Amino acid sequence: MHKQGVRACWLDIQCQGAHVMPDYLDVDEDEESTYQAPIASVPLPEIAEGKYSLVYAHPEALLSTKEGESLLTIMEKNGIITSIHL
Repeated sequence: MHKQGVRACWLDIQCQGAHVMPDYLDVDEDEESTYQAPIASVPLPEIAEGKYSLVYAHPEALLSTKEGESLLTIMEKNGIITSIHL
């Protein structure tokens, strides 16, 4: 997605951290490979501030943890959330 200019990340199941593929990687998605790309950490405050257009998360990460509920509340208060798909 970063090739199209979309910033996206994913939350871990406990909502303790978020991760992203580094932008400098040029991985050809059409090639079959066993290459494992490195993953970079994303600070949760960056997500709360709306620096990522897409945030992938398991519903339990957001709805069953104190951190997830807090993140949702902050994002909703700041008008950052536009939709949630379960």
